[in-house]
Amino acid sequence: MANVGEGQEATAATTPAAAEAAGQADKGFAFAKPAMGGPVRDEEPSRPAPANGPSPLTERQKLAMRATRNARYHEDREGHFDRLNRLSNFLVLALGSSSVVAGLSAMPWLATMSGGLTATLGAAQLVFDFSGQASLHRDLRKGFLSVCTRSRDEAQPIASLNAEMEGLYCNEPPTFHAVNIMAWNTAQLAFGRPRDTLAHVPWWRARLRHFCRFDPAAFT
Repeated sequence: MANVGEGQEATAATTPAAAEAAGQADKGFAFAKPAMGGPVRDEEPSRPAPANGPSPLTERQKLAMRATRNARYHEDREGHFDRLNRLSNFLVLALGSSSVVAGLSAMPWLATMSGGLTATLGAAQLVFDFSGQASLHRDLRKGFLSVCTRSRDEAQPIASLNAEMEGLYCNEPPTFHAVNIMAWNTAQLAFGRPRDTLAHVPWWRARLRHFCRFDPAAFT
């Protein structure tokens, strides 16, 4: 993405379309081109390609990298929603307990604030469905990890595994692009790609990655 799409390696030889890569070779740039009608995350960061790019990956390695990147993306999102769910459950139970209510009875204003916070947290749980979102990303993570594991088996057809990943894409909620870029970087390193193939994510975007979707074109 910017949607690093399916986690292809970022090289002048493999990321852009072959014709575009040849035409831009003298400029040293790799251009990302979204796939028309493709899955939600099917683009790659657009940035200068390294002068001496890493060795090309095999089709099976590319598939494993895409699956790894997707699994890491959903792991990050799952952890975010799981933390929100646990925190909100704790606060609702703590603030709503009889001992806390009794202790605040002498301070009506504080008791009112506590009641309002409890109601707000309960409403947030219902509206944003923290538990359900965590469960969705957990299932997607397991699906992509399964594809990644089976991609190591040469007997598994690549086309079949790609089709399975396409099916998983259909169940994905909207993409949070900073999360996706960071997952893509993790997959690059996991496959031994050099650091000059990584996309840059500013620290403040990394901190807000679960709350703002950001423009995928902002990542280079």
